[in-house]
Amino acid sequence: MDGVDYKVPQNIETVDAYIANAPKDRRDDLNKLRTLLVQEVPNAKELIKYKMPYYSNQKDSERFSTS
Repeated sequence: MDGVDYKVPQNIETVDAYIANAPKDRRDDLNKLRTLLVQEVPNAKELIKYKMPYYSNQKDSERFSTS
């Protein structure tokens, strides 16, 4: 599935829900990216911001999307 065709549902509140609702062909990569971000951004808060996963600690912030 082309990421341009995918629209994130408005009610997504967790990264688990974001990944579960992502196109099947993107889920493995999203989980790998999530694992990497959790390892590389210590003590980060995991949130949904602007309808995408967002990781932030006091120094760094990162986010990703399905596209």
